[in-house]
Amino acid sequence: MTCHSQKIIGATLLLACMAFAFPIRASAQTQLPGHLTPGHDCPIDNSSAASMKAAMLGKPPDNLAFIGGTDPCVFYERAVQMFLWVTSPTPSTVGKGSYVFNSPLFYNTWSEDIRTRRLAQITRQEIIGGELALDVKIEIEPGQAGEDATVLMTQDRRLVYYLVEVNDVYAYFLTGTKNGEIKPKPTEFPADQTMFDKTVEFARNHKKTLDDAKTMAVELKSAWIEADKLSPFELKKYITMEAKIPIYDQSSTTTWTQDGRPQTRKLALVGMHVVFSAKHHPEMIWATFEHINNTRNRSYTYFDDRHKQGPKGRCTESKGSWLFSLLPAKKCDDAGSFNEAVMHFDRHTRNIVAYGGETIGPSNVRRESPWGNEPISSPDDNTNVISINRQLHHLLDRHDARKDYILIGASWTDGTQPTEGNRNGTKRLLNTTMETFFKNGELGAKGGVGHCFDCHKGQNMLGNDDRTGLSHIFGVLPELKCRPGEPCTIP
Repeated sequence: MTCHSQKIIGATLLLACMAFAFPIRASAQTQLPGHLTPGHDCPIDNSSAASMKAAMLGKPPDNLAFIGGTDPCVFYERAVQMFLWVTSPTPSTVGKGSYVFNSPLFYNTWSEDIRTRRLAQITRQEIIGGELALDVKIEIEPGQAGEDATVLMTQDRRLVYYLVEVNDVYAYFLTGTKNGEIKPKPTEFPADQTMFDKTVEFARNHKKTLDDAKTMAVELKSAWIEADKLSPFELKKYITMEAKIPIYDQSSTTTWTQDGRPQTRKLALVGMHVVFSAKHHPEMIWATFEHINNTRNRSYTYFDDRHKQGPKGRCTESKGSWLFSLLPAKKCDDAGSFNEAVMHFDRHTRNIVAYGGETIGPSNVRRESPWGNEPISSPDDNTNVISINRQLHHLLDRHDARKDYILIGASWTDGTQPTEGNRNGTKRLLNTTMETFFKNGELGAKGGVGHCFDCHKGQNMLGNDDRTGLSHIFGVLPELKCRPGEPCTIP
């Protein structure tokens, strides 16, 4: 696919706001090391390459037939296939749209105010008219995950907006589970033929065909910045969509209040979580992706075939202009203060408010766990993820904007509820656009270290109504309204 400016038309986004109109000039890039040592990498065979190419063009991956085993490379490959699928052109079978995640295959998990929420299927009319509404209160609200709803801003003062979605399989599985039509009542996400058949049958009984049924249950969380001031050259490097965002009065340095009605602006994708169930994995596979211009890496190690003395060090990037990072004081210097929250979204007043003693502005962000791992002691794991990215970029057309996104990592368990002892894959997995200020599952003054299973855990393998358990949205979303033999509707 050739992409000159990838657009996704439609969406009303909440979180942060439109900030000062300085142009973005992010010239830096996360460079992928070459000459990786065979045996430490993840070679993609012809069959896997063909599956990735099919996903690029919109063919849903068959997660019902997924065979994971003990090889992490297999999971990383499937995570990449899922990202390629959700960012692929919309299939004609589901109506004209821009990309799969902005099509009727997906539902917005949005709320009309801070007390209620609902599933809202994306429609063709909303896509064309730019009226798709985004989440106000799920996990992140107009702010990042956590009780404080911290707000992130680029170095040129553009705030980050968040979108949370689930696919139709997830929506119908949730509905059949909560209204009692899927029996016995499920206690975990679909991950075998039996639960797949029951979900498909429930949807069919309500005149719904699940075109993407074998992808199983999918959650997406994505992060966006305003793109209006991107140069034409830079714009080609981003997946974009048009959306309505709130406008803020920025006259104060400590409190921004909403000013007038939301306005439609073009936004650029900077980060995405792709979370999905697969055969024998009801705990879901948790993967995350970022744009290569986002954030500097902390120094890390990997295996270079030319370096025979063991793992090779790769020092932190020391040049260029990054969206969220400042440059170090000197080349390869890891010293400094990073990932400190300075402002948050007040859920009662709906204002952007600086923390005491701070002013509204950007934080200096650094990726503390490059490739989702402890940076120095995980050369094998780092090399695995780097190699997957190198091969992915080789498969993509040079004009495809997805060539400018990288897999940070993916995590899963042995199929049981996540614990400290059964995490597989990348074990310090965070996204610098969504868990910027997290530290080991808690919001701290300095963050950027932790794992998705620090928060997404517990005995409930679906989700509780207090936003705990495996999924933080399953428990709080009401089911669709389904009368016997009739199509289900939005509540």
